[in-house]
Amino acid sequence: MTTARIISGPLQDERRDDGRRVLLRSLAISLGVYMPELDRVPGVELVMWRDTIVTVPAGFDTDYSSIPRLALVIMGDWTRHDLAGVAHDWLYRTQAQRAAADRVWWIVARSGDRHVDPVQGFLGWLGLRAGGWVAYRARGRERSS
Repeated sequence: MTTARIISGPLQDERRDDGRRVLLRSLAISLGVYMPELDRVPGVELVMWRDTIVTVPAGFDTDYSSIPRLALVIMGDWTRHDLAGVAHDWLYRTQAQRAAADRVWWIVARSGDRHVDPVQGFLGWLGLRAGGWVAYRARGRERSS
């Protein structure tokens, strides 16, 4: 299985009054897999046909992963996918291919010592595929205005 890892240091953020969080320093994540579909996406570097690095800049605001309350009750602790949510939010904001952004969420959420379990990962990914188009379209409208 592919394993993503942070290459920039720990996630540092501050909470705003509206509940969103702002990164205090940029966050770089090595995905451990080459994803050419992310070529030309701001903050993404393809490394010699072996790796993809996603860098989310300082000052970026994120809500991590938006999980419906019912899912939180059923599945329990979803806080383990914070990094996945940040990378995914960045890729949606930059209008990377939606399927590629959702795949990045899956890779990062299933990696590291704080990874989600297979059921949580699948349900999170399924939720992104089923309902993520709403946020994706909203991000596209933000960018074009």
